[in-house]
Amino acid sequence: MVGATLGLGNLTLRGIGTNLACRSGVIPDAENMGRLSALAVSLEAEFGIEVEIVWSHCFVSRSTA
Repeated sequence: MVGATLGLGNLTLRGIGTNLACRSGVIPDAENMGRLSALAVSLEAEFGIEVEIVWSHCFVSRSTA
């Protein structure tokens, strides 16, 4: 997916991100944020790019019904 994105002349890949809690209820912590950061480093090495943004959001919707 990254290679295909980089091949598009009209897009610039600036970062990676995830919404952990939305799908699996995982709260961002040092371990899984470390894994996301390691992925960014790996992408930089493999594709020769700078990943400027590494982002995670934790949003849990609570029903009041």
